[in-house]
Amino acid sequence: MRVIMPVLVLVVLTSGCGQAASTPGSSQPGPGAPIEPVAALLARPVKLPAVAPTAGCPVTPVTNPAVGVADPRGRGPFYLGGPMPQGAFPWNKTVYIVTSAPATGPILFRGGRIDGTGRLQFSGNPAHPADPGELLESQGGASARFYDQALENEGGGALYLYPSTKGCYAIQVDASSFEDVIVVRAG
Repeated sequence: MRVIMPVLVLVVLTSGCGQAASTPGSSQPGPGAPIEPVAALLARPVKLPAVAPTAGCPVTPVTNPAVGVADPRGRGPFYLGGPMPQGAFPWNKTVYIVTSAPATGPILFRGGRIDGTGRLQFSGNPAHPADPGELLESQGGASARFYDQALENEGGGALYLYPSTKGCYAIQVDASSFEDVIVVRAG
């Protein structure tokens, strides 16, 4: 019986470890965040509007609510704040806030240029650990990694946007209880 007992304990420990490590397609969220919500957010399709190159950019208008960020854009409970970004400049600081208490969990940022060719990247946490990101440096010597998909905190915060060119860009924001697409013009 003493020989069987350690073997059973070893089998239970080994099978428990195997389950934790074999979640296909999952990412590594911040400490304490469950893996399932992140995988569900990454599985959502990107639904950016299309705009003809000669058409005007349908910029999401600034809303009136006093939500705690300057120039809030969005339908709520998520609002993106701050000035319009500059194209070909990675240090466009962008703030955001979620105003609804039931909106919990990580927030996924994705986007792209909708009126031509261009790429939109975000500083912050990579949404998937396999995304190496692109290391960009400022003229002042600061550096940060920028990702095609960023995973941020539930309540609010800030990140940097890097639109690779001037043009019209859409940012899709996904969380467990909401999704929104916000359009900005990079000048």
